[in-house]
Amino acid sequence: MKINGKEYKIPEITFNVVCDLEDLGISLAEFQKKPIGAIRGFVALAMKGDLEQAGKELEQHIINGGNFEEITKEVGDAIQESDFFRSLQEGQKAKATKGTKQAK
Repeated sequence: MKINGKEYKIPEITFNVVCDLEDLGISLAEFQKKPIGAIRGFVALAMKGDLEQAGKELEQHIINGGNFEEITKEVGDAIQESDFFRSLQEGQKAKATKGTKQAK
């Protein structure tokens, strides 16, 4: 992703990255409720874990006429391409399906 003319790479979403995000106070489960905080968290990870610097970079990005659209797309793509995250989703779907079948 490009922020203020600098390229940053979103890390692959693994178990450890999810834990790192949670250590930064970011929960993927709340991505829809707090998207700006989640974006800052992902940018911080790309910047080696510095939330304060990530916030400053994002603020300057917006002030300089940028937006969150491309960053949000790249974060969303990273989540969807994550083997770990897909496995979590599939496990939750299987559990929900099993619970529905048992309820009948």
